[in-house]
Amino acid sequence: MAVNEEEKIEYLIDTYVDPHAGTEKQLYQLIQTICKYNYLPHLTLLRPSEYIEEHGFPCDVSVLGIYRLFKLSSIRKIISYGRKIRKEGCRLVHIYFNDTSIITPIILKLCGLKVIISRRDMGYWYNRINLRILRINAYFVDAVVTNCLAVKTITHQKEHIPLSRIHVIFNGFQAKENAGSISVPEQILQLKGGMKIIGIVANIRPIKRIDDLLKAFAMVREKLTEVALVIVGAGDISQLSQLAKELGIEDVVIFAGKQEDTEAYIRHFDVGVLCSESEGLSNAIIEYMYYGIPVVCTRTGGNVELIEDGVNGYLFEIGDIDSLAGELLSLLQNKELADQFRRKSAQHIREVCSMNSMTEGHIKLYKNLVDVLWMSFF
Repeated sequence: MAVNEEEKIEYLIDTYVDPHAGTEKQLYQLIQTICKYNYLPHLTLLRPSEYIEEHGFPCDVSVLGIYRLFKLSSIRKIISYGRKIRKEGCRLVHIYFNDTSIITPIILKLCGLKVIISRRDMGYWYNRINLRILRINAYFVDAVVTNCLAVKTITHQKEHIPLSRIHVIFNGFQAKENAGSISVPEQILQLKGGMKIIGIVANIRPIKRIDDLLKAFAMVREKLTEVALVIVGAGDISQLSQLAKELGIEDVVIFAGKQEDTEAYIRHFDVGVLCSESEGLSNAIIEYMYYGIPVVCTRTGGNVELIEDGVNGYLFEIGDIDSLAGELLSLLQNKELADQFRRKSAQHIREVCSMNSMTEGHIKLYKNLVDVLWMSFF
């Protein structure tokens, strides 16, 4: 069956912070591009979004006003929502985030809708209670979209969803149209000429292990003095700032904070780092690679599906600070090796993480599910 003119697709999420966070950015880009393929997207939130209220969104948006999941009034709202969109001709609901994944699949399936859920991390949010619920929900989920094989595997193992229903679609990335005119950030301009930059784009949370990077950077500074560390991401910097002082590197560590335009920073990195203990498919690594920035990252999650150790980047074991420092030094001191990583990274990421391939992967899945639903009537 060909896709109808304006085939409706419903997206359902907990709330929406802004289009700069990982999942929200991917959803924003998907909705922007899917409109070009005769789909009519609509976004529904459990809770209001300040960002959308102030800046709008690429499609129409509704808010259910659900703040407590297992309240009777919340269940009634979801039932009404499911019936309403089915009556309006919608056949697919694509669910993002945790709360919606826990409370909505059974109800929406019983309303006659095809239910898709997304998984984009290694399950750090799982606990005993929600896993029990998710394993029941698995019987009512038609498909799962994961952004890498590692997440597919953990979703199968933990939620007991058959592998045949789990589809890997890598994140998509597209540079800004005016990327060539992006101004140099003030923090970068303040660094003295000739200084090399080690950079990381990550929100400041324990799971990101940025303290490991500070310790490794201090070791690098013992051998290379003309190098600075730039940390781009939101969060409380007090503990990291104190650690930088204790290590004697506070003068060459820049905490840039949350930035809407991370690309403006990444383009000036000499090496891009990610030292997390858990990752799905990192948007930061994708952006590093797109701009030809050599990558050093932990051997975890989807990192190993983007980086081939010693070929287009370096992988190190979680918490191995000595290896991190050594690999940083290797790239900073060996221009030929760094240039090899640059070329191979940029080429690889354009092949596997284009916006077209990400959008078309979703459309293929949506069409297959709609075709199955259509055939069931005959």
